Amino acid sequence: MGVTVVSADAAGALPPVASVAEAAPLLPPPHAALLDVSALLALISDATHLPPTDARLVHWASANEHWRRSLEEEAEAEVPLLARLASALAAHPRWLCRAEDAAKVADLLSCCGGRAEASRWA
Repeated sequence: MGVTVVSADAAGALPPVASVAEAAPLLPPPHAALLDVSALLALISDATHLPPTDARLVHWASANEHWRRSLEEEAEAEVPLLARLASALAAHPRWLCRAEDAAKVADLLSCCGGRAEASRWA
């Protein structure tokens, strides 16, 4: 299973579904999931692959009150974020993302991603 990148035109409009299907045949909705930057990052981030009690995450989150609270909420969650995302995506055999979102993730990885995150993105 792979991600098919869909690009908007100069006016910001996405291509018609038929033209996307010709380029890479899709299953009828809801069999395809359109992933945004947040979902793509959640799939590769150490923050979702490491336990929320990991010392590196706790140290990172200590720099920002919102991050600290989010990490605490994740530690209290019955099902971790990555497992919740995997469950939602399991119903979709095809995953799509916009070219702009893939480029943004690649840009974020180049400036602040670690080796493990980069290998998950590769």
